[in-house]
Amino acid sequence: MIDEHKTGRMRSSDADGLFFSTFLDYSDRDKIPHNFLSEWKAAKDWFLGHAHLRDKPFSSETDDDLIKHFNCLDGYLYIAASSQYDRLRDLNEILEATNL
Repeated sequence: MIDEHKTGRMRSSDADGLFFSTFLDYSDRDKIPHNFLSEWKAAKDWFLGHAHLRDKPFSSETDDDLIKHFNCLDGYLYIAASSQYDRLRDLNEILEATNL
């Protein structure tokens, strides 16, 4: 049971690398640019820290951070969606060619 827990923790600590390898075609985690990982992690952590409603309204500083982190995630997710679309298009072409 302890070994399973440790394995699960190792997988979750590499979730950022998993996103980049799965959706952004970085098969080797060591080849992912460090700034990509740090931007992604900072944005993800910021959203996790602000995920619940607060008693106090957000300040203008928070609004600036929101825009910055949202644009970061939006950019990476757009690239990931485009990459997935290209893969699916390629697979459909292969399927069409084999079903002729």
